[in-house]
Amino acid sequence: MPGNRQNQRKAYRPKSNIQAYKRNGQKDRTLKISLIDKINMALDRRLNLVFWILFGITILTSLLLFDIRVSIDGDDSAYIIRAVDFIQHFIFPGFQGPLYPIVLSPFVKIFGIHVIPLKFISLLFILGFFWFFYQAFKGRIPSLLLVTVLLLLSVNSYILYYASQTYSEALFMFLQALTFMVFFNYFIDKREGTRKTEIKHYLVLSICLLSLFLTRIIGLISIIAVVLYFLSKCQWKNLIYSVLSFTVVLGIFEIIKFLLWRTTNVSFQFQIMSHLAKDYYNPAMGSEDVTGFLNRLIVNSTFYISNSFYSIVGLLRQNDKFPGSPTVTILTIIMLLASTVIAYKKNNYLFFTGIYGTLFLFSTLIIVNTYWGESRYIIPYIPLIMLILFYLFYFLLVSKRLKVFGFFFPLFTMILFIMELNNTLSAVASARQVTDKYSGLNSDWKNYCKISEWAAKNLPESAIVACRKPSISFIYGQGRRFYGIMEVPSYNGDSCLLNWQSRNMPYQMILASSISNKALSNETYSTFKRGIVAFGVDNDEIGVHNVKFCIIKIPDSLKMNTLKEFRKLNVDIISDYSGMRGIIDDQKLKISIICPDSLLRILSGAGVTHVITANLKGYSTLERFIGFIEFKDPGIRTKIMQIGEDDDKPAAIYKLNYDSYELRKRF
Repeated sequence: MPGNRQNQRKAYRPKSNIQAYKRNGQKDRTLKISLIDKINMALDRRLNLVFWILFGITILTSLLLFDIRVSIDGDDSAYIIRAVDFIQHFIFPGFQGPLYPIVLSPFVKIFGIHVIPLKFISLLFILGFFWFFYQAFKGRIPSLLLVTVLLLLSVNSYILYYASQTYSEALFMFLQALTFMVFFNYFIDKREGTRKTEIKHYLVLSICLLSLFLTRIIGLISIIAVVLYFLSKCQWKNLIYSVLSFTVVLGIFEIIKFLLWRTTNVSFQFQIMSHLAKDYYNPAMGSEDVTGFLNRLIVNSTFYISNSFYSIVGLLRQNDKFPGSPTVTILTIIMLLASTVIAYKKNNYLFFTGIYGTLFLFSTLIIVNTYWGESRYIIPYIPLIMLILFYLFYFLLVSKRLKVFGFFFPLFTMILFIMELNNTLSAVASARQVTDKYSGLNSDWKNYCKISEWAAKNLPESAIVACRKPSISFIYGQGRRFYGIMEVPSYNGDSCLLNWQSRNMPYQMILASSISNKALSNETYSTFKRGIVAFGVDNDEIGVHNVKFCIIKIPDSLKMNTLKEFRKLNVDIISDYSGMRGIIDDQKLKISIICPDSLLRILSGAGVTHVITANLKGYSTLERFIGFIEFKDPGIRTKIMQIGEDDDKPAAIYKLNYDSYELRKRF
């Protein structure tokens, strides 16, 4: 039986003359209806019509912005690969969120890896988000507030960009809006029911929360938001039962996962550890400490709040190079928290929205590495943050003292709408220029995509090609598998030194600065190159050009003559481990150890026969990877194809020549 749901839904309005006006059934000249009250009354009568108009605008804007290409980021195409692996080989998509590839997999079965029909799935999720967002807040918050947010969302190019991308953002936003509707219906509207009905409510909520977690790792914060809401309202029964219910649902999922895929790892365990690392791509640097997380919070707050957020809502133009302002960031945080506090007594729906949005925002600021700087990490929470911030202005402008300035609210809304529309029209103009899968790509990316396509068509099926962006190569190569080189494996300098010392390895350390530009004899130079065991590289820029020292092993038969020539040329040689430790522990350097033979062993063990090099963002990961190998073994690769002129950021395919140096014998 429904309880006091209707009373709950009317609780959003501040004290005004609206209800008295309605009771009279006709205009009463003694009643003073504010402008905001009049707008709310007009919207209340036509709210569904207004929604469908905005829904149509959203569809139109999404189609005008529709992008037929995969992004150069690679994550969107990686979801397609995991969907293919799931539907064809029943491989559990453990990296990132498993739910989106699983949801995408039946459509991959139907359409293959043709990206355009797969992108339309995201459009449906965005429209589903729009619908459930409306249903969740309709009648629970002022109509003007709801329509304002929906109006701005309907033409927001940043958010609607994900209506034509195979990222998980669209699915996450859809599930998020659905979760809000479920939570509002079952736990804030205070419906009365049987024990069986209550259990069903907890289970439905838990499934929604688990779905958020399985879509994006940060979705786990949703259960914390629910817990905090129940704590703040002293709803102990709801608190205990919701936590128990979520635990049971999560446990059932993990059991099913174990039975089907024989994996005991808790969902996202690897990804959680990666986010805790100082460097996501270099785990050897260790885990982040408290100071590091605090630095992330400060740096990310400035970028994501005072830059990204205000760009997304239209207050900054797309081409503005605004570095962000700590003052703007602090003011925004204060407004967000103040609005949530006000909602605590005024509107439970907005109070939960404030808790949820604030928790997700701050969690993102702490988890995300500062060098990523991508607005998509906060995209799913933008509608919620907009809603809670607009509520603060709405609350102030309906107060007795400030209601005379109520016209500022619709005026500010229209200004924002015009600014957003201007940005969106610019984005639409760019989107309409895309005529094929290579349109709009810079030379480096165009050449990379074309060389991937060439490799898929011209290399034998037995060839295994390594590259930096295997997911993008997979799409442009029409389903051809590529081997990804995502990082240059490195080791902690101190750990390596202890290992060498414990095994009593007869190594020497040669400082790069002392051997540079020295005229070594051919024999000594060859001995030096063949004897390289490891490179000591500054973590700030890992590459052969940034080697600080080399660790070498000289055969006993050549040691005397080699060391003699080194000393003659004033090459600094350190043979004792205490001296080596002094260099490695130098506080001015952050040293990682790179072992070229280990890198070559990775390629050889994976059966890699070819590599693709490209000028992606300059000196990319794969070039650094191959560079360390080639420094020790020149001629390890032979170019067989290049696309793009030498002065136009070309991409090339090289064949690896393992046998030329009898490398297979070495390993």
